[in-house]
Amino acid sequence: YQASEKNDKNIILGPGEISLSEDLLISKKQSLTILPGTTVNMKEGVSIISKGRVIINGTQKQPILIRNKENNNRWGVLAIIGSDSENSSIEYTTISGGSLKTAENIKFSGMVSVHWSNGFMLKNSNISDNLLSDDTLHIVHSDFSIQNTHFNQFKLRNHDIAKKLLGIQYIRKTIIVDSKMNI
Repeated sequence: YQASEKNDKNIILGPGEISLSEDLLISKKQSLTILPGTTVNMKEGVSIISKGRVIINGTQKQPILIRNKENNNRWGVLAIIGSDSENSSIEYTTISGGSLKTAENIKFSGMVSVHWSNGFMLKNSNISDNLLSDDTLHIVHSDFSIQNTHFNQFKLRNHDIAKKLLGIQYIRKTIIVDSKMNI
């Protein structure tokens, strides 16, 4: 990948086109920021797994796009995990074309997976086109807020449709406002 900046604390991607051909792993001591106006093209099976804080905040005029590099292939997951990733946010971002991943003995069953990360916020975004995993967005043991976000699923398997779009488990506090699930 091409990073604007990388050090022990931060990884900053963008702006512009970024191609990830191998997993991007963010440690507890690092943070990941994807700048407005960035397109992240994910190669088949490639994931972003962060144990540190994630800030993927586009703007209305400069949204962020995370997608599969090749139309017929599926990238892995965007996973946000652990207490050091608290207060992560995704805003004005479109995420599509992912699937699932098992890493460090954890099964990430959502294209976007949030585990043990309080204060997660998803706002003004579109999450769609998950093919292989159980959920498009999977949140476990976390409190979160979802605002003005659209979930779309076009390629369904013989599973419970609502589960394919949003899976939440063991949640203490949830706020979902002005969001739509289209199937």
